[in-house]
Amino acid sequence: MTILFITADQWRGDCLSALGHADLKTPNLDRLAKLGVRFDRAYCQQALCGPSRASVMTGLRPNTTGFVRLNDNLRKLKPDVVTLGQYGVDGGNRADAFPSNTSSFNQSGK
Repeated sequence: MTILFITADQWRGDCLSALGHADLKTPNLDRLAKLGVRFDRAYCQQALCGPSRASVMTGLRPNTTGFVRLNDNLRKLKPDVVTLGQYGVDGGNRADAFPSNTSSFNQSGK
């Protein structure tokens, strides 16, 4: 099984033609949305992107991880927390990450 997990910030979730936006054309993302699982009622845990990503990747709220600022480092705050990517790797799969903010995470989990 292949899992492709895409997160995006700096734009609203309804900015895809697959979600009804009449003026935008996003054919590749529309195809992925049609063939995969789409979360239409997802909510962020924190307004800032870094803490929100940490919450998604760990399943923990920002007040639990202590990751509440943009320059926080998850590994310094919670060195033993297991991320979503680590679950896959520990199960023998490959995990790659192409983050826009490399200060928060890296693919080795450090």
